[in-house]
Amino acid sequence: MTENKHSLIDIHLLPEETVNALLKPAATSLGNAVGDILNSVFNLTLHPLRKYNIVKTSDLEQFAKEINESTSEIPVENRDSSKMGLVLKTIEDSKFQLNDDTMRKLFAQLIANLVDDRRNNQITPRYSEILSNMTPREAYLINYIFNNDTVIPVGKINRRAGEFHQYNSGKQDFLIFDGTKIEGDPDDWDTVDHSYTLDLSLLKGANLIELKETALSDSDNQRLYIHFDKYVETEFTNKSTGYQHIPLHYFYKLTSLGESFCSFVIG
Repeated sequence: MTENKHSLIDIHLLPEETVNALLKPAATSLGNAVGDILNSVFNLTLHPLRKYNIVKTSDLEQFAKEINESTSEIPVENRDSSKMGLVLKTIEDSKFQLNDDTMRKLFAQLIANLVDDRRNNQITPRYSEILSNMTPREAYLINYIFNNDTVIPVGKINRRAGEFHQYNSGKQDFLIFDGTKIEGDPDDWDTVDHSYTLDLSLLKGANLIELKETALSDSDNQRLYIHFDKYVETEFTNKSTGYQHIPLHYFYKLTSLGESFCSFVIG
């Protein structure tokens, strides 16, 4: 047992000979305690990755530490082993994401919620599958949206050309980030970023976010739209392109699935 009495379990990497013994057909029961079961699932699932150097031992040790930290506040009476099948699936789904700090922490948080009977009855197997297919950039973006009142303003640009005033609607998304909410931005600068088009498409494909073709009306987001309009004027309108560039104001928001997913994986 761990010396920290508040921790759910001292999840740690067992010696190789111990794991090998558990893998034998004659292995005895893994035990009834939530901690014993979780520790055994952790080691039996991830041991081959360590054995064949697919995942660094340091990453596995950090994963164990993060699970311990995420479970440390669960009261004893709420520790629940009824979702160990989903825990096993989640650990299995995590194994090729453990080299990334962000993804590893998200999996640790999901595992913690799976052994907490106050929350685990609302978690579906799909959540670990979504995480396993998610890139760190997608994770960063959905975390930002979740912590920004579940929305992010986005601009698009219509190009008008020729005397007939026909419009060519651009497909590119220009996300407008609030500088005051970007971690590590010392100047609190608002930022227009068009590099997330693929990530947005993937999050939409997973039904985690949806585009709303209307503008957000609050003053903070109106400020961001003004910032985008100035960006369009500087980068496009004031340059000789042969087109007029018309800024459009929309926003992305989390779907109901997206909000539920984030509440168990991030929040």
